[in-house]
Formats: sequence, C-alpha cells, structure tokens
Amino acid sequence: LLACDDFNVMERVKNISVPSTLICGEEDRMTPPDRSEYLREQIRGSQLHIVEGAGHMVMQERADEVAEILSGFFRQFSV
Repeated sequence: LLACDDFNVMERVKNISVPSTLICGEEDRMTPPDRSEYLREQIRGSQLHIVEGAGHMVMQERADEVAEILSGFFRQFSV
C-alpha cells in the first residue's frame, strides 16, 4: 500500500495521446471522481463517464453499464 500511495505520475498523463475513455463510480472513495475529472482535463480528447450509485468496483457493481460505455467507445473505431 505504501508503494501505491507514493506512486504519482499525474504530471505525465498530459502526454497520453491515444483515444481514452475514463469510467469512475460516483461514490468511489479510493479514487474519487475529482481525480477522474483531472485526468479528463489533462488527456486531450478523453471522455469521462461517472456511473451513478457505483463505488470503486464499478466494473462489478454496474457491469452492464460499463460494458455499454466500452462498447460505445470501441464502436468509434470499427470499420
């Protein structure tokens, strides 16, 4: 846990140049939505989806909604 706490690359995320979508649970207390909002602001062209009523385990808590978000994201790149 100390390694996770010390790990910080927030200044480097602005260098991400690939299409990105961010998914965050509205009630995530480990990685609160304001952190995801920061990433959205820093990563050019990224999209942020805040899933209502979900916490840190948003993929398990709202699997269908997350799958729909990801499907929509990937459909942008289908031929």
